[in-house]
Amino acid sequence: MTPHSLQRQFWLTACKSAGMPVDTPHTVWHFGDTPELARQLGSLVRSGVKTASCGLKYWADQDPANQGTVGDVSLITDHAGHPLCVIRLVSVVEHALGEVPEDFALAEGEGDYAAWHAAHLDYFSRTRPADLILDAQTPLLCERYELLYPTATPTLALNGARLRPWQLADAPALARHANSPRITSWLDDRFPSPYSLADAEDWIGGGWLEVSSFNWAIEVDGEAAGSISLTQGSGHAACSASIGYWLTDSRWGRGIASAAVGAVSDFGLQLRGVERIEAYIFDGNHGAVRTLEVNGYEHEGTLRRSLLKAGKPIDQHLYARLRPDMAADDRLASGFPMGTSPSQPATKT
Repeated sequence: MTPHSLQRQFWLTACKSAGMPVDTPHTVWHFGDTPELARQLGSLVRSGVKTASCGLKYWADQDPANQGTVGDVSLITDHAGHPLCVIRLVSVVEHALGEVPEDFALAEGEGDYAAWHAAHLDYFSRTRPADLILDAQTPLLCERYELLYPTATPTLALNGARLRPWQLADAPALARHANSPRITSWLDDRFPSPYSLADAEDWIGGGWLEVSSFNWAIEVDGEAAGSISLTQGSGHAACSASIGYWLTDSRWGRGIASAAVGAVSDFGLQLRGVERIEAYIFDGNHGAVRTLEVNGYEHEGTLRRSLLKAGKPIDQHLYARLRPDMAADDRLASGFPMGTSPSQPATKT
């Protein structure tokens, strides 16, 4: 499908989920000035980590269309136009670059205040017009918004750990814990091995969008020590979701993986339309089997020679947990699967 077709399908689903008329006026745009930055910032918005952004007031002075109005709805895409999420503007405040409040900088979800300032100074320096002086008094338009679609990735509390959206600062810990044969031997070959810092930065910067609907960092002892994902099917497969996870071997034996699978399974089975969650386990991964079974998953069959691992066909076991009877109105709007409007220039980060 073309980006325009994907946008239309995404918009129709978003309107149904958020209870908006299909003809709601909206703009289509992406963050940043590069494909990498557009995906990175868009993924932070989609997961619910980033709830604010800012841009040079200069651009709004040149063209009023570049200044948002409270209530504006936007479809956010990546650099190529593939849809990521739908947001609504809730506030616009002018601040000088050197006077942006710390709480606003943190709401941008890109690190602490120092990291925010350095990143924005770099961005504005390379995107400003040649005649604009950039200093502490340069005016910015600082916007806050709410995520309308899809459902934000929630933080889930566990005993001795928690599940939360990925943060840019997690990259070193992710690279360290994921770079282990004891982890990669039970994951398919899409998972890099060896696992580098660049792999971690790519994953946190939006790589997870290609393979999952929700993706959490498993935080243990104050650092990201694993990952767990939930992916809802689309079209005729929208009633099914799949779960996958890994936890660094230094945290095995504490019941953390089991608690994480239980929490994500409970969350997933509340999503509107989801009737079952399934997991595919490599033959011989007895620990994963025990984790699933203790959380109510049942063995449904063996998929013989169904996956290539290191070039060799291996068996997988299919496990599934079904949704108990629940009133449809009690379920969460899942957030996963136009009227056209002009795309705006990328003036925000």
